[in-house]
Amino acid sequence: MGDRRRYPRQRAVEFRKFLWIIDATVPPDLEIHLVLANRWTHKTAMIHDWLAMHLHFRLHLTPTSAWWVNRVERWFADLTERRIRRETHRSTQDLEAAIEGH
Repeated sequence: MGDRRRYPRQRAVEFRKFLWIIDATVPPDLEIHLVLANRWTHKTAMIHDWLAMHLHFRLHLTPTSAWWVNRVERWFADLTERRIRRETHRSTQDLEAAIEGH
């Protein structure tokens, strides 16, 4: 999609904004499959209501013991060690730029 937005918080409100962006970007005749960590954000009434009106969205929840989740966590640990802890970041924008390698 190319949208590189980040949200400082991970609440249902931000998740709904994320869904709106996807819905506005993807052609309406396509099914949209989202793979999500098994978290509370998508379990709120607001999100359930939104999904009930957008039936082309399919959520797939990962079990907490999924092997690839461990790989993603390892990637974030490496990122933290190589970029975040070894450098000084004066703003969120500086941190994001460092993460993206700019």
